[in-house]
Amino acid sequence: MNGCTATVSQTLTGAAGLSVAVSSFTNIACNGGTTGAISITTTGGTTPYSYLWNNSSTLQDQTGLAVGTYTVTVTDVNGCTATVSQTLTGAAGLSVAVSSFTNIACNGGTTGTISITTTEALPLQLFMNE
Repeated sequence: MNGCTATVSQTLTGAAGLSVAVSSFTNIACNGGTTGAISITTTGGTTPYSYLWNNSSTLQDQTGLAVGTYTVTVTDVNGCTATVSQTLTGAAGLSVAVSSFTNIACNGGTTGTISITTTEALPLQLFMNE
């Protein structure tokens, strides 16, 4: 042993942290409908990414969704994961009820009346057939 030494150094780096976020979403237009959509953006980690939604879909973005909460877990090639959830809501249901009416007094007459009440979330147009 001559007392000689050698030194080497290496800097270890890691991938940027995996992150997923909802970039846009569309709530359901009509009560009971499936017009909802969710788009996500994934950054960091190491590509390729895989996606698993709580509705069993493996697509990055979702369309044709009903009211509910949707969660996606994104996994990168190294097994790192990130999760995000989005709740979609829908318009309130429309209901119409006859509140009062008056029958026509004479055959062929025009003395009848109908009064209705409505509850709804969007502007309502009523059409009457004579």
